[in-house]
Amino acid sequence: MRTSIDGAWVIGFDEDMENHVVYEDGVVVFEDDEIVYVGDDYDGKTDRAFSGEYLIIPGLVNMHAHLDAANGPFQYDRELDWDMYGVRPAEWVTDPDEHPAFTAGDIEAWARHSMAVLLLTGTTTFADLTSCVFKRWDSPVYEPQIYAETAGELGLRAYLSHRFRSAFPYAEGDGEVELLWDEERAERGFERALRFADQYHETYDDRIRTMLFPYTLDTVSEDLLRRTKEAADDRGIQVRIHTAQSRSEVERLQDSHGMTPIEYLDSLGYLDDNVCLTHCMYPDGQWQDDGVPDPNDETLARIGEAGNTVIYCPLVYRFHGGVMNSFSRYREHGINMALGTDTFPQNIVEEMRWAALGTKLVTKDPTAGSTREVFDAVTLGGAQAVGRSDIGRLAPGAKADVVVADVSGIHVRPSHDPLVSLVHYLTPADIEHVFVDGDHLVQGGSIPGVDEQAVLADAQRVHEKMGRIFTEWVGEDDPGDVFPSAYPVDPDFDRSR
Repeated sequence: MRTSIDGAWVIGFDEDMENHVVYEDGVVVFEDDEIVYVGDDYDGKTDRAFSGEYLIIPGLVNMHAHLDAANGPFQYDRELDWDMYGVRPAEWVTDPDEHPAFTAGDIEAWARHSMAVLLLTGTTTFADLTSCVFKRWDSPVYEPQIYAETAGELGLRAYLSHRFRSAFPYAEGDGEVELLWDEERAERGFERALRFADQYHETYDDRIRTMLFPYTLDTVSEDLLRRTKEAADDRGIQVRIHTAQSRSEVERLQDSHGMTPIEYLDSLGYLDDNVCLTHCMYPDGQWQDDGVPDPNDETLARIGEAGNTVIYCPLVYRFHGGVMNSFSRYREHGINMALGTDTFPQNIVEEMRWAALGTKLVTKDPTAGSTREVFDAVTLGGAQAVGRSDIGRLAPGAKADVVVADVSGIHVRPSHDPLVSLVHYLTPADIEHVFVDGDHLVQGGSIPGVDEQAVLADAQRVHEKMGRIFTEWVGEDDPGDVFPSAYPVDPDFDRSR
């Protein structure tokens, strides 16, 4: 089927300049799963046509999206020393039977909610892994399978992983976070990750691919990190790892290996274009007196020369006032930058906005954190991270992953640059259509066949279950005491609404 979409602006891709280019009153044409034309006019025949006051862009690439949908809201307005890992009791980690905290139904509920939000906010390709805040030592073996099957059913393009680790943080009686090491469990997790990667790679018409994800640099043994890289290279898939995401991680590496995160990665053979570094806020363990990261130019140049992708997730750091220093500096040193949402809400447009504004804030430079930089990150940067030139761009021969935003609203315009409007003013309600592989997954701002209210109700149930777990961890009885409302709540008010 040949489809054309006419709009006020089309963000195409110029192969000669290797950059995006803006077509005013442009058109995108695709046949089945492949783009065949991008430009000003198209006189050929089509089977279906869309036209409107549209901004037409490539499908957005979200390189780090945890699918436990209801985690994020718990992090707002918390004390800076309030740590999810720092309140988890030891018995939660050491439980020999690893009773899952969440059923398969719970996991499907949050996966469906997160993926619906991804689609409705313009993500067509995302990378996820099983997270571990609410897990025992390992995630249930069925969890990544549910993610793959849900993404396959909804039609999203996904890069999925089953995380594994050698050590797990838990809280001592005095509240100090300790690491419990168990290489036997680590080996079991690694084997699960390999089985999942082999079973689901290039499934669902190649929309689902896999990666390997050793969870964090300081909680996976040196031997297992080396074997992970070898296994990924043998399979031709990428490694993604939480790297230099906190000062505590930096301090642990310094104590155990006498190295900075980037020095340690280099010693393991992880500095190359097949490894994505998630967060990478403190790559050389340097920060200012106020805690703002302060990496030196030599370290950033070292990453850029190696070819690694750095995945920045502004929102999850915004909870506690953290910021990368800076997104623009990393790019200036040749680092391929991508963006991720990390946690709820899975809105990659919002992440572009905060990446841009956070950079301007920390650098005091109005030209830093430009629209071009952050848009490149969620298109070309994300595509480069996974070694692809057929996504993240609108050009003949690329995949028909297309996002159509209605920019007729008074809140979006007037505008001199449609991408400035996208990054700084667009809302999820403005996303009108989303296509993946030419399949029309979002139509008129909704997902056909998905009962959004039912999805939301299920997600709310899981969210409340998470709240009860946190409440138990901190020794309280009422979640309202641990997560109080901004104002006193009427005792007759139903929080679940």
